[in-house]
Amino acid sequence: MAQHQDTSSQRVSAPVLRWPREEAVVHGAAVHFVWEPLPEAGASYTLQVAADPDFANLVVEQELGEAREVLVRDAFPTDGRTFYWRVLATDAQGNTHGADTVESFISGSEAEAAAHPPLPDVEEQLGPVAELFTAAAIEVAADVTDAEAFYEAEAEMGVEHEGIEAKQIMGVALATIAVLIMIIITLFQVTDRAARAAYVEAVNRAQYPELREVEAEAARLLGQYEVVRDEQTTYRIPIDRAIDVVVNEARQETGRTYSSELQLRAGN
Repeated sequence: MAQHQDTSSQRVSAPVLRWPREEAVVHGAAVHFVWEPLPEAGASYTLQVAADPDFANLVVEQELGEAREVLVRDAFPTDGRTFYWRVLATDAQGNTHGADTVESFISGSEAEAAAHPPLPDVEEQLGPVAELFTAAAIEVAADVTDAEAFYEAEAEMGVEHEGIEAKQIMGVALATIAVLIMIIITLFQVTDRAARAAYVEAVNRAQYPELREVEAEAARLLGQYEVVRDEQTTYRIPIDRAIDVVVNEARQETGRTYSSELQLRAGN
């Protein structure tokens, strides 16, 4: 008796609209309406379809008795319009339910409807995925806990336990994952260390004082030479270098000894 009272206290106040819903694209030439009736027996249902959510412009209105589905043919254009529908339920006491429960659909061509398959049922929004995950979770939990009931169920199905405990499998898997993580960390450390060494070496070279002095002296010397005439390969050179060149040429021509230094004697 208590269970009957709990059930009666949770009665649905309006039909549950199953299909089409949430602006689903359907073939307008043949629209299949499906709903879940009231728990009370003896209720009658009326289908209403309108072009506006206020149902001021009704397109279809059919009294269907105690039916819970109906196929409406050639009532809607297939040009992509949106229609709204509801099911009014009249119970045995004459009360009307479902006026505020409204769903919508888009009336399209047959090809457009085929490109938009029906959505999963409301009670199973993820389709079979939820059941698959639930079954997998139960199986994994049984493997990890080594439940004897799980092995007994396998034995009843003719599957013999091979003696490999789930804890051993998990240990091997965790060890493999740990080794892979260590390898990845080592590779990153080696790469980072090589990059840092190259960077430090480049910085040390840039900051080495003697090297910078040599580079500055070379730049200064190169700046003293200047091309005068490209066609005659004539260059301008520093005066001290020019005197040395003249002295060397005179020594080679006359055989006498010349010096590029000026000697001053006392009394002169």
